[in-house]
Amino acid sequence: MKKMITPFVMLVAALAGAGGGFALRVGIGAPAAHGADAAEEKAHAGRTAASRGEKDDSHEKPSAAHGEEKAASTFMKFSRQFVTPIVVAGKPTSMMILDVNIEVDPALSGSIYAQEPRLRDAMLRVLLKQASDGSLEKMLADPSVLEDTRAQMLVEARAIAGDGVLSVLIMDVGYQDL
Repeated sequence: MKKMITPFVMLVAALAGAGGGFALRVGIGAPAAHGADAAEEKAHAGRTAASRGEKDDSHEKPSAAHGEEKAASTFMKFSRQFVTPIVVAGKPTSMMILDVNIEVDPALSGSIYAQEPRLRDAMLRVLLKQASDGSLEKMLADPSVLEDTRAQMLVEARAIAGDGVLSVLIMDVGYQDL
């Protein structure tokens, strides 16, 4: 009887995984069908407005001129969050946890991850400098400190990876007392 438990548990786990995969696959296909319904409704609304003699606002204007396409940027997500101690009177009192991404030109997307250790070091240097002068702790209350941190990180990232670095995004900020 004990020999049958392990295969039975493995079978149940496999079926649960297959069911979960199927549910995700069906869930991914649903927005496309919803998008098609929305496009059909929009077209119907345009025809209805035209039949009533109203102006049809259902057509969107293209954002770029004919033949011009703006290349989409790529985002480099650091493999780990940045944890920076907040030191007051020589003792750590709390810590800031930041999730940082870097927006880069698509041409840099292949080589940017090879520079992650240097970029991570530069970002951490900026955060530690601000932690030591007391400004990092004010980031939650003063948006100008957040913008200053972002600007300093951008300068450091461009010094390492070049002008292909478009911006630095601070996605999440956490604060924990020790």
